[in-house]
Amino acid sequence: MAIITAHSGCEGTETDSMESIDIALELGADAVEVDVRVDHEGILRISHNSVSQQEFLGKPTFREVLERVVPTGLMINCDIKEQKALYRTLDEAARAGLGKDRLILSGCTGPEQLARDRELKEQAKIFLNAEEVIKFIYFRQEIDFDMSRFSELMNDPWILIREKGEERQADYAAEAADLFRQLAPDAANISKTLLGTPLFDALRDSGIPFSVWTVKEPEIVRQCLDLDVLNITTRDVRQALDIRKGYLRSS
Repeated sequence: MAIITAHSGCEGTETDSMESIDIALELGADAVEVDVRVDHEGILRISHNSVSQQEFLGKPTFREVLERVVPTGLMINCDIKEQKALYRTLDEAARAGLGKDRLILSGCTGPEQLARDRELKEQAKIFLNAEEVIKFIYFRQEIDFDMSRFSELMNDPWILIREKGEERQADYAAEAADLFRQLAPDAANISKTLLGTPLFDALRDSGIPFSVWTVKEPEIVRQCLDLDVLNITTRDVRQALDIRKGYLRSS
């Protein structure tokens, strides 16, 4: 059955808070998701957005999260928000005794990073974000790309692909599946909105495991369980655990 990962801010708690992690522990989630950045003084902190140093000081440090989570046996999904946080995260996790069995990397850990540093997959599970692959493919294919739309692509890598129609979407999907096969991450990390799209179908046909985020609707939790996805990331942890428990009983 799928891993249930508690998204930051689960069950109505504050985003980027220790309270969010505590409720995930209390409910029995399999993993917690944290957004990792480097503050202006070089300290790893849990923050979705880049903020002022004063605001960063109100965020938990990654070390504090490790101290809370490591003794429990939970996995930690580190959504790396900036490249400079990647190896610092690995170093701190290693010092805390976390290895591939409990450490997951997602976020901006992109295809070029995996191709350049194959040892990453020995240090952590890699949930490679599908949008990072799509960006990579788009820049490789679109020689005449209008750079004035760069921010648009970064915020929504699907928008420019959608404009090209279903046939071109299928081309991107096939190339993305091939790149996933070459890089061999532990899972393709996809938005729930991609379920049933040409990209999803191409990846599924290739045998790539899936991690799906951020799932709220019970019918999508059930859909993910029916599809045997590897991981479901959700803010509604109690609901997802209850649905999974029902599946376990029926099996």
